[in-house]
Amino acid sequence: MPKKLHQKLNGKEGFQKPCGLAPSRVRTFFGMPKNVHEKLVAQKSLPLHSTDCMAKELERIIDKSFRAACRVLFKEEIGPLADFEQYLLRYAYCISEAKSAISGKPVYFSAEYRPEAKFVSFDEQEKLRNAKIGANDIKDIDSLFRASEEIAYYCGNKAFGNSQQNSGFDNIFDSSFVYKSHEVMKGEHIALSNLIINSKYLFGCSSVGDSLFCVNTSEQSWLTRAFECGMTYFSSDLYYCYYLKHCQNCMFSFNLISKRDCIGNNQLTHEKYELMKTDLVRQIVDVLRQKKNAPVLPGLITRD
Repeated sequence: MPKKLHQKLNGKEGFQKPCGLAPSRVRTFFGMPKNVHEKLVAQKSLPLHSTDCMAKELERIIDKSFRAACRVLFKEEIGPLADFEQYLLRYAYCISEAKSAISGKPVYFSAEYRPEAKFVSFDEQEKLRNAKIGANDIKDIDSLFRASEEIAYYCGNKAFGNSQQNSGFDNIFDSSFVYKSHEVMKGEHIALSNLIINSKYLFGCSSVGDSLFCVNTSEQSWLTRAFECGMTYFSSDLYYCYYLKHCQNCMFSFNLISKRDCIGNNQLTHEKYELMKTDLVRQIVDVLRQKKNAPVLPGLITRD
């Protein structure tokens, strides 16, 4: 906002300094009356902001990270991340997108709002001011609600702490290289995921903590190198497993504790396990490349 206009508005009744807002999942700003907002947009006093270059660079970095994770899990790449975006939303709740009512820039948010809701980006909050509702609108409930709706904005693209190099995010804390994800704390190289804490290289994951190199997994902690798994803890090198604890090198196994080298809950020698694993992983890779999708274990999906 130009300095002269800012000073002029500050001199009028109803314009105050920005309020301090605590971090929360839902942010609403009550500020800038509708007629003032429309006037500023018409005068182009609120310039459009483009982040296309930054977004494309992050997409390149995230795609590179996805390919690296595939090499770790499958010993080879399966293709670009863009080809698998729909598949990777199998477990994670996707983030929603709207346009800023101030600048028109993309605003990403994780909560559900009314279709007519207005949005602003977290970095635009300084453009809003607390405004008093007019004296004629405080006489009855209907007028108060109508006036409040005119000055209410919902905030997206919220990032807190030391968060950098992110795109298509909301509610992230001390995180970097986050793409189309929300509710991420201390995460790096996270894409198409939600409810993540202290993890790196996760793609299509939900409700995950302290994990590395996972693709399409959910409800887990302390898991390293996993594909299509749910409710697995303190384990590593798992493919299509459910409810495992303290396990290593397992495929299509369920309800196991402190086991290793198992396929279908059958204990194998390490040599035989590695031989069979190589063949099974190759089949999984073939399906992923052909269909850009993969089968899911019965019962692992609990929603449409």
